Amino acid sequence: MLHVKCGQQLVNKMFLGTVSSVLIYTLLNPPTELTIKAQELINFRLASEKAIVAFAANGHIPTRKDLMDMHRIIEKWPDRIDDYELFENLEDGLYTRELHMPKDVIVVGKIHKYPYHVSILKGKCRLLSEYYNKIVEAPMTFTLPAGIKHIVYNIEDTVWSDVHTGTWDTIEEAGEEIFAANYEELDKFLNIVNERII
Repeated sequence: MLHVKCGQQLVNKMFLGTVSSVLIYTLLNPPTELTIKAQELINFRLASEKAIVAFAANGHIPTRKDLMDMHRIIEKWPDRIDDYELFENLEDGLYTRELHMPKDVIVVGKIHKYPYHVSILKGKCRLLSEYYNKIVEAPMTFTLPAGIKHIVYNIEDTVWSDVHTGTWDTIEEAGEEIFAANYEELDKFLNIVNERII
């Protein structure tokens, strides 16, 4: 019992010491407009992450508008560029992208103009598209049709790989050919393709 009491006193002292340190730091370094704005952005990110995860967990299937709205929100997150690692390779007409995405991170996928091959090499994630809301888990390989855009919520650390074929000379050329910036660009592309077929 004495040990617990001493332990609690130690915890209280550590907590008060931390509070005191924060208070002293705040008094010596009052919040500036920049630090207030940074905190607002952090709060915005936390709130929007929570809303997207709740939307996904409730089994909702997003519309194209929902996906683009989520995309616009995530684009505003101040540090989202550091959320995952992307490795790209172009060799002999094969363009491969490998994404290493940490647990609990939300990633916005690109709109693909062509069907493509995907492998989940590690982990588990939830995929949101206008057609489904589903969980995929490694090891898994599948092909996705043209026009798919995903919001990916990583339930575990996940490694995602997609493969595309073409006759590009650079990764930049591959990206310009494979991805559409928005659904309007995709629809225009698909109409041109359909006109060529007819």
